[in-house]
Amino acid sequence: MHGRRFLDKTPENCLRVAYLDALFDEAHFVFLHRRGADNINSLIEGWRARPRFVTHRLRDPLTGIAPLDGRRWSFVLIPGWRELRNAPLEVICARQYAVCNLAVLAARERIAPDRWSEVSYERLVEDPTGQLQRLHEELGLRFDDAARAAAARLTATPAPTSLTPPRAGKWRTENRETVERVLPLVADVERRLRHG
Repeated sequence: MHGRRFLDKTPENCLRVAYLDALFDEAHFVFLHRRGADNINSLIEGWRARPRFVTHRLRDPLTGIAPLDGRRWSFVLIPGWRELRNAPLEVICARQYAVCNLAVLAARERIAPDRWSEVSYERLVEDPTGQLQRLHEELGLRFDDAARAAAARLTATPAPTSLTPPRAGKWRTENRETVERVLPLVADVERRLRHG
């Protein structure tokens, strides 16, 4: 693939950064992170949108997520998932958020700064053109008219994997009480994302 770029946005790759770095020693990593409440809410909604985001069938079923089928796991199958077999859905989603973000933060320490970029989901939604122009510059890419037009459409046209258009604070109207219960579980991760 000489002279070409390959982009992959597989969420499971947050657990594989060291492996990917060993495979692609010139890779540039872009870490897109999001506030805990909104991300956990999005995970909850995705789990409920079955079978759309199911990634694994489990031999040891989850017992705490009724009425959902406990034999199906959605999104990243995190290390230690068996410890969550009796946990409610919001706790599983909070753990997914924490484990994935902590893995990326740990991996970031081993990647050269000139091969690492970060953008918060919230800033991307607020200023898609500015954030994408910055990322293009960090990646050594031209921010041409086509890229500018795509950036302008970003928040108006949700990605094919989105259930609803992007909007900060959706959790307050969709799953407020449920999400509030688990925010203490991700407080340390959020602190590290803000100050890391």
